[in-house]
Amino acid sequence: MSEYCHSCDRRFVHYEALQAHLRNSSSHYYCNDCNRDFPHYRALEQHLQMSAAHRPRPTHHCPFNDWSGFSQNDLNGHLANEHNYCFGCQRAFGAPRSLQQHLLSEKHSPKTVKCPLCSSLFSSLSAVAGHVESGGCPRGKRFNRTAVSNAIRSWERSVGAQNTYTVPLLTYNDTVDDIDVRDCYNAYYNCFFCPLCDKETRTAGQLQAHLDSSAHAPNAYRCPACSGQFVSLSSLLKHLELSACRDKQGRHLHKLVSGMNRLTL
Repeated sequence: MSEYCHSCDRRFVHYEALQAHLRNSSSHYYCNDCNRDFPHYRALEQHLQMSAAHRPRPTHHCPFNDWSGFSQNDLNGHLANEHNYCFGCQRAFGAPRSLQQHLLSEKHSPKTVKCPLCSSLFSSLSAVAGHVESGGCPRGKRFNRTAVSNAIRSWERSVGAQNTYTVPLLTYNDTVDDIDVRDCYNAYYNCFFCPLCDKETRTAGQLQAHLDSSAHAPNAYRCPACSGQFVSLSSLLKHLELSACRDKQGRHLHKLVSGMNRLTL
């Protein structure tokens, strides 16, 4: 059966021939995408502008919700404004403050702070303190949280600022130091139990490591701005670096670390 073009009064041997005529003839205003012929150019132009079939489709999609945009810049703006996004880590945060704290973390900070013992470089003062308190410093393996605390207390006394950053010794609980792990062995269960939290370990060394950790450490430090208490110098410094107290006490951060220099004396 032949196909007929009413506008041109022409017959074509098959449908494909008619379609080719509609697409190529200057007498027709044809939409190739929709296979529709329009009576005049203005009708075709209106169709191209208004039809949903011809609207640009978003090419960039948010991985966290159903938002879509037309460029990478659009997507980046959405991620930054709506998801507090760290582009370096490809992580979203629940609040602007959380993102700010993340950007102040070691991962995004250059290593410019020197350990007073081994001269290794770290990205923050809290990282230096943690390095020494953990016994990880190659020139300070004999030091731990207690040694650092004693050094800070000594520094406070020397500058007339006793208990500015440390908790008074009268309230400092030394219960952990009085525990002998050999007395914590349970022959029936063939393991060691922590007398403070009932944590079970297979060896005395594992129990001692647990007791030496911050699990049961007393709060030895305090923030002079908010009176919050902390187990270690590194946790106090991190608080001062990242919290609202940073603006109030930031000028004292380096003074605190200078107290660790007494470890070398």
